[in-house]
Amino acid sequence: SVFAMPGPPHSAAKATLPFKILTALLDREEIGPAIIDEVLIDVLQTLLQVKESGSFSHDVIKCVNLLLEQVEPDLVWTFLNNLVAAEFKAFPSQGDTIESIRLVDAFMDIFEINSADAQTRYLPDLLHVMMSGHIHIARSNNYTQLAAVLQLCLKIVGKMHPVSVKDNPSVTPEVVF
Repeated sequence: SVFAMPGPPHSAAKATLPFKILTALLDREEIGPAIIDEVLIDVLQTLLQVKESGSFSHDVIKCVNLLLEQVEPDLVWTFLNNLVAAEFKAFPSQGDTIESIRLVDAFMDIFEINSADAQTRYLPDLLHVMMSGHIHIARSNNYTQLAAVLQLCLKIVGKMHPVSVKDNPSVTPEVVF
């Protein structure tokens, strides 16, 4: 990992360092676009490590949000969708756990999801990928992983806020019979 930290980070300063370095690199026009595709998985893995070590502070959340705000939203959300979809298709041949679920869960815990695009497009798309792929886990009889997938689906739904058509004319209400 590009952000490999020996042992768990025990301070906010140590936990935020990889995110600050990458934020500085993304600011540089000649570097940022060239590296983001390569390091996004490392960002998520480091974020998960920070969360699991208990160093998930306000400073870490602020640094990660600043970093992710610099990245094109389509890139981040497409990456998440593709990561989950690929791992669901490969399950259980690559093991009994689905790392992407843990990564997306950590992402959902820190990333501020307030934009209309996130509410009307990105979250529903991620939920669709999750619901479309959960059948692979259900068929494997791995109920621990199925529970993790369904809990993440609930978290995604919990982050979704009703968007009024009046407030956002680009939203077309669907009528379901």
